[in-house]
Amino acid sequence: LFHHHPLRRLDAEAIRDTILAVSGRLDRTLGGPPVEVFLTEFHDGRGRPASGPLDGAGRRSIYTRIRRNFLPGFLTAFDM
Repeated sequence: LFHHHPLRRLDAEAIRDTILAVSGRLDRTLGGPPVEVFLTEFHDGRGRPASGPLDGAGRRSIYTRIRRNFLPGFLTAFDM
């Protein structure tokens, strides 16, 4: 039935949001301030922002603050 359906690559944001939704930890609140990225000790450099919660406080990926030199590990692993 689905063998003729065209394959579509999922974005890293869609994968992360789906994992949060399936686990029941997705915060569906609209709007609000951005969530800081969780940074490990390997994220080092000038202008290092404050580290945020590991799961991004359950917020959707669209609310994650992205900085060019401090990319989130999960999104980088899936070719953000």
